[in-house]
Amino acid sequence: MSINTEGEPVLQFVYGQIEYADEPYFVLEIPIPENQTKMAHALRSHYLEEIKNINY
Repeated sequence: MSINTEGEPVLQFVYGQIEYADEPYFVLEIPIPENQTKMAHALRSHYLEEIKNINY
């Protein structure tokens, strides 16, 4: 999960199968409205924290 600010700012969710690093992955990009940058950073932090707690 990242925030890409090149061009139009977007919140990017990158997902795929962990067991298969060479397999295709997908990217979901959600545009960040001009006045919602702080919320985008909060969402990114939240999801990154949740990912750390997943037992593989």
